[in-house]
Order: sequence, then structure tokens, then C-alpha cells
Amino acid sequence: MQLYTRDQHLSAAGHAILADVVLRALSGEKATPEVIAGTPVRWTGESDPDRLDFRRASLARHLSDGWLAWQKSGGKGTGGWRLGRRGLLAFRAGEGTIVVRGTAAAPLTLNLTWVGGGGGRTAAIARPGPFAIRVEQRRGGVRSAGGQRALLIDAGNAIGQVMIQQIGSLRTSPR
Repeated sequence: MQLYTRDQHLSAAGHAILADVVLRALSGEKATPEVIAGTPVRWTGESDPDRLDFRRASLARHLSDGWLAWQKSGGKGTGGWRLGRRGLLAFRAGEGTIVVRGTAAAPLTLNLTWVGGGGGRTAAIARPGPFAIRVEQRRGGVRSAGGQRALLIDAGNAIGQVMIQQIGSLRTSPR
């Protein structure tokens, strides 16, 4: 259950829990909220690498909404996060070009957009199989104090057809 939205506000579930606590308090009951794990994401240098490899670990703390399921690599480098219609992720993007690697089940188009400006790109994937998309970052895009950026990956109606395996700065992304 997600208690927070991508902008760190309460989600519908978070509002429902808060409403229950307030109603009980107003009725004179002692308000003891249900304890649920979850907080807005806070990164440190150790928990926020500039290259994410989803084949080896889920790294779910870097993801927001829009991701269907994580699959561990079966030895052929096939693991990663299956994308719904669109998914949001955040990581320390470094400077310059980043690379998004994955596999597609069918020909499709991906729109990659930096949240808060700073560029993006549309990439046509011509055939099923592995792909690597380079995404430039323009100066002026919004970053957190720790240098994190948010990237929205939109597959349109190709729900579940894309597996994102790696993302990272060009200088640190393996081939």
C-alpha cells in the first residue's frame, strides 16, 4: 500500500487512514493509528547510485507509480521492472547523457521525459528484443539538493510490453 504520491503528499490510502484517526479523535475515542511502514523517500550517497541495475535487485525505493512487477534475472540478463502505461523513477542522474536499457516484447514507442524540465526524447523501438536509449539532459532541469532527477517513461498503450533493466549515466553504464 502506497501512502505517499510522487510529490510526497498523502495518497488516497494515506488520506483514508488520516480521516479515520481524525474522526475517532473528534468522537472522543483515543486515536491510535494503524502502524504502516512507509515514508517519503530520502536518499543518501550510499542508497542512491548513479546507475541502477534492476536485473540484480528490485531497487524499489527508486520507483514511484506505474510499475507492474519486478522479475529477477534468470541468468540471461532478462530481469527488470515491467512497465505499465507509464512509470516514474528517481535517481542521481549525474550530468550529460543517460542510458535506459531494457527489452521490448513488440515494436513500440517510448516517451522519456525529465520531470521538472531539462529535456527528454521519444524513441521508436523497431523490433522485439533488447534496446538501449540515450537521453540527453539539458541544463536547467529540476534536481533535488542531492542531485536526484525524476524520469517519466511512457509506453502509451503498450502496457506490460517493456522491461526496464538498467538506467544510468553514460559514463557508468555497462555495455
